[in-house]
Amino acid sequence: MAVSVPLLTKDQIDRPPDRAREVVEYRKSGLSLNHIQGCPLGCAYCIRHTYGLWDKDQPVALMSDAQAIDELVAHRYFQPHVTPIQVFNRATEPFLPKVRPHTYAVLEELDERELTNHILIITRHQLKPDDVDRLNRFAT
Repeated sequence: MAVSVPLLTKDQIDRPPDRAREVVEYRKSGLSLNHIQGCPLGCAYCIRHTYGLWDKDQPVALMSDAQAIDELVAHRYFQPHVTPIQVFNRATEPFLPKVRPHTYAVLEELDERELTNHILIITRHQLKPDDVDRLNRFAT
């Protein structure tokens, strides 16, 4: 899939704090995948500022979707069919028009790999009927 948001250069990726560059983050509730960062919504409760990303109001990609999924499944705490996965819940809105294709690319790849891990996606964006239909077609 082509990148829908700009892909950062290595030099640009090295600028944010270490924690913001961590694409797969361990959490007590599972692993969090966040290779797309930045959001124009400005929600007061947003946690992206805790990662040094408050001023990042446009989504950018730290790596391709395929690379991010490879990092996720290679993570030392990832267990196929067991580890809960959170997608884009730290530094962007997963259903922004530019981010939506990445959200689906991740879900489609996990589905193609026949992984049955529970997946959590939190959105403040209004889902369209097509989104609901598309989400319901995933096997897992």
